[in-house]
Amino acid sequence: MAQRFHIFVRYNSSTNIPVQVDLTWTISRLKQEIARQQKVDPSGIRIIFAGRELKDDVVLKDCEIPNQSIIHAVQGGATGISVDATTVPLSSITLNDEGGTSPIDSIPGPSAARPAQYYVYCRECKGVKPGKLRVGCTMCKEGTLVLNQDPQGWEDVLQRGRIKGVCQKSGCHGKTAEFYFKCGTHRASEGERSVALYLIRTNIRNVPCLACQEIMDPVLVFPCDVGHAMCLECFGMYCETRLNDRQFVQNENIGYTLPCPGDTDSCSSAFIEEAHHFRVLGQNQYERYQRFGTEEYVLQTGGVLCPGPGCGMGLYPPAGSRTIRCEGGCRGEFCRQCKEAYQRGHVCPTQRSQPTAEAARQSRYQVSADSARRARWEQEEEEARSLIQQISKNCPKCKVATEKSGGCNHMTCTRCKYEWCWLCCIRWNPECQSNHWFMQERRRGRR
Repeated sequence: MAQRFHIFVRYNSSTNIPVQVDLTWTISRLKQEIARQQKVDPSGIRIIFAGRELKDDVVLKDCEIPNQSIIHAVQGGATGISVDATTVPLSSITLNDEGGTSPIDSIPGPSAARPAQYYVYCRECKGVKPGKLRVGCTMCKEGTLVLNQDPQGWEDVLQRGRIKGVCQKSGCHGKTAEFYFKCGTHRASEGERSVALYLIRTNIRNVPCLACQEIMDPVLVFPCDVGHAMCLECFGMYCETRLNDRQFVQNENIGYTLPCPGDTDSCSSAFIEEAHHFRVLGQNQYERYQRFGTEEYVLQTGGVLCPGPGCGMGLYPPAGSRTIRCEGGCRGEFCRQCKEAYQRGHVCPTQRSQPTAEAARQSRYQVSADSARRARWEQEEEEARSLIQQISKNCPKCKVATEKSGGCNHMTCTRCKYEWCWLCCIRWNPECQSNHWFMQERRRGRR
């Protein structure tokens, strides 16, 4: 049955061509359609999408090309350069905090079939939405760069210059990848970018929420050692409670933020670094968060806040001054010590109770020790890693975990097509073929 939808093909980085395609088409069939419209030879066309050059026999429905996406078609491109062609889309790669990647189905268990997603803050939608990872050339900014290797962690994606590739745009010699995110719920313009919310994850491990103990999806995984997970609704309540109590922390390197509310030694210092995670609060509460953060910064850097009704202007008066005049807000004058309106003969009140710093930092938000023990993302991941290490080895080139269920020791990686020896973990060579092609199996037979 025909499965028609529209895409835009950016031909030779100059013209966006609307093309109605069928999901059952192969890339070869798509090239023929582009060639028909452009009146060129289809054999010279190369299709590039999300850092991949797609092979002729790949079917469109297997490429995860969403509606109204832009893919790139180039004539010719870089020659004489060996670039591994692959069909694994970027959206099928889960980025790990510890610097490794894995396909979304690499972790054993019943939850592995659930597709993982990236999450972003979309400025157009004004909310947290599923996102899509894209890549371009740092030199020409076009999406015609073909990756030499997959990103191996969030740092590779968030920091420029860590992953290399080959740009296929005519005249461009760019060799460095630039990753970015777009909202996955609507058609995004070419220049639109969304903020990656890398702590929010698809709950493929079915980890219960740190607060409500329900298995929800998605969850925010705090950057503590065990990765306490919390559903977004409870995370919003946690943030709002702390905000109402003025319990956020002003960290000199990160800004106004919150730590994990769990119970391990690392939780109190596991701060959320990307402020856009607090967008789950909604627009009004997020504006309060920004205002409180600004006020806290002023106070911690030696300033004062004007106590005038409806003012709150941040001021940095001269050192030693007794009276302060609000120059930019209400124009009122107040006492620096007691914050009361200042008049001639002013005497500060002597019976003013001031909350201690310790009392100001006490929070009404608590989680139980049992909840903290059960809501660990890394606990289940550690068990999965242990199982993977027992039954598999990493490809020497792309590092993807590979299981050998039988046969000879000549391995071919399903992701990067690298041929290697199961025993030596090096490129397959005549010596491996001669000495131990089936050696492991023969040893087993002698036991």
